[in-house]
Amino acid sequence: MVGHLLVYRPAVDLLRAVVRHGDLGDARYLYFQRVNLGVIRREENSLWSLAPHNVAVATDLLGETPWTVTAQGAAYLREGVEDVAFLQMRFLRARWRPST
Repeated sequence: MVGHLLVYRPAVDLLRAVVRHGDLGDARYLYFQRVNLGVIRREENSLWSLAPHNVAVATDLLGETPWTVTAQGAAYLREGVEDVAFLQMRFLRARWRPST
């Protein structure tokens, strides 16, 4: 169950229903941002620490796994431990794929 705790929150339950019912139209993209989160980890980078929760919510809301995944991080505070990270996931369904 690692990373899945947010999936069971009432707000995510409601959002899941809204997204899957199409109340907001087609889901084109999801955006998660986490900043100023307290303790700076000595051995665990920000992606490993925080992304599993966001990934679990994204895959649950969209009902599928990512088609492609890219990530980039940088260590500004402690060498070798990325404290800033960007993760992009693209999903296979046409309505969630960027238009060309």
